[in-house]
Amino acid sequence: MRRLPPLYAHIFRNPEKAAERWFKLEQTFGVADAECMVKKNANLLGRMNGARYLGADTEARGNAKRAFRKLHLKRRRWREQQLKLGHHRDRIEANRRALRIALNDFAMLRLRADVPFELREIMKEKAMRRAKALTRATDKAILASNLAEDRKMELLRARKRYQERKRQRERDRDYNPDFGRDYFER
Repeated sequence: MRRLPPLYAHIFRNPEKAAERWFKLEQTFGVADAECMVKKNANLLGRMNGARYLGADTEARGNAKRAFRKLHLKRRRWREQQLKLGHHRDRIEANRRALRIALNDFAMLRLRADVPFELREIMKEKAMRRAKALTRATDKAILASNLAEDRKMELLRARKRYQERKRQRERDRDYNPDFGRDYFER
């Protein structure tokens, strides 16, 4: 069962039936036409709270009419939020599909290159390509690029991390001449 906006209870004597009738009107005639029909004749959804005596509304009827005027805006906002929620759910599902594809690709890579040496060579080549790209790039060039702001910040952090690691490796190499020899002799 759909969750009713609390405004229905302030307007109609039977809010559940009013909401049900509105949903049926939307399904039958479409959202825009149903909204126009209900604006013209609120009694399509059911009887409103309060009563009208000799041309004057009771306080309950006045409150129901004020709440009814607000109902259209609230329903429009609710529909927009439903659409946004659906859009975000679609994006999440697309990202999950992309993750499954990436995990499958990685699993296929591991199956194809099941020898650790081959996998290590592939990863070493990728790391070397990224290192070359990060040495050519400057902070100014990264900030001037057409990339998204979060991607720029990610690249700046990666470049800074790379430079720190490079300085550390140079310090270690100066301190220990046999540094890194055991890695390449494997």
